[in-house]
Amino acid sequence: MLLQDEESFDINKVRDVSISGVGLEVPHAFSEGAQVSLAYDSGDFQLRIQGTVMWCNASENGGYAMGIEFDRESHQDNALFFLAIRKYLDEFDGTYIDA
Repeated sequence: MLLQDEESFDINKVRDVSISGVGLEVPHAFSEGAQVSLAYDSGDFQLRIQGTVMWCNASENGGYAMGIEFDRESHQDNALFFLAIRKYLDEFDGTYIDA
């Protein structure tokens, strides 16, 4: 889930993810430099990390592609978020990675 000022927004697709950031497709445009939060909730495991919108452009499907850089001071949370999203994406794709 993507949040800005406690308002939540849908995420259409996770395009890519790394320890330092994530690429998303969303139905709503965000301003470059906007502060956002990403929330991950899977049963007993919940994580919320902060990030900055680095770019946001209209995409071919009518939504927006955006890049978010995670807060550089939150290394441990960023790594946990990366691993959680990678695990989710790999399970969804039917492939698994060694983490």
